[in-house]
Amino acid sequence: MLADAPPCPRTQPGRLTRPELGNMRDMVESDGLKHFSLRSLSLHAQRLGQVFASYGTWCRMVRLHGWRRARRHLYPCKPKVGLRATRPNEWLHIDVTIVKLLDDTRCYLHAVMDGFSRRVLAWTLQLKLRAEGTRQVHQEAMAGISCAKVNVLTDGGSKNTIIGSEADLVDVANHVVAQVDIAFSNSLVERLWYQLRHRCLYLHQLDSFAAVERLVAVYLHDHNAKIPLQALHGRTPDEAYFGLEIDLPERLAAQHRVAQQNRTLVNSLAMSIPVVMP
Repeated sequence: MLADAPPCPRTQPGRLTRPELGNMRDMVESDGLKHFSLRSLSLHAQRLGQVFASYGTWCRMVRLHGWRRARRHLYPCKPKVGLRATRPNEWLHIDVTIVKLLDDTRCYLHAVMDGFSRRVLAWTLQLKLRAEGTRQVHQEAMAGISCAKVNVLTDGGSKNTIIGSEADLVDVANHVVAQVDIAFSNSLVERLWYQLRHRCLYLHQLDSFAAVERLVAVYLHDHNAKIPLQALHGRTPDEAYFGLEIDLPERLAAQHRVAQQNRTLVNSLAMSIPVVMP
């Protein structure tokens, strides 16, 4: 069963015996114990009087012998790619996130993102969580859009309500609630929140509402105008939204080839230069 174990026990007299290792393997690979965590399994083995070893020893033996738990997930896989747009202003992603100050005061950041270019069209920071904040950023975004109607994706909850009256239906062609009407999440704007927190906000002292508002303004401006995205093939959200730098991927690929050729030439010349010892 355990042919890889050293045959001589004298080199390590305190090691686990073959019967103990056999019991440990049987319990780790048992289908009836697959719902036990490894720590609980080590305690369960002690209660049964089969294996008296620490949790760390169990982890080491599992890694050493390559044992696998009898766990085969049958739960349906979640969609890996969310809702994607094919042109600017086709889908608007609207969401709100919470930003805490040092004194535990909560600020609520509402934003509207274009699904094609990832450009933030409008945002607002407020001290109270109200649906009016979501409707405000939606109206500001629609003021700068030439098309008459757009599709809107939001999360569930009253905070993401954009339709408050019949007048609000004029510019909304289709309002979809993530993970309710469709299986996808509102991942594009949620990814923006993650980047905003970990690349900007959490690197500063959030001691006032004005400080958070200033940091958010700086980051979102750079996100739109300066930060190139891999999903846009090196273009910034502003460039993708306004149809600029369309040939940028081809230019970068050509410049990459030239840089590789130059690098090879420089390295070849450096190898041919004789080294003079002092």
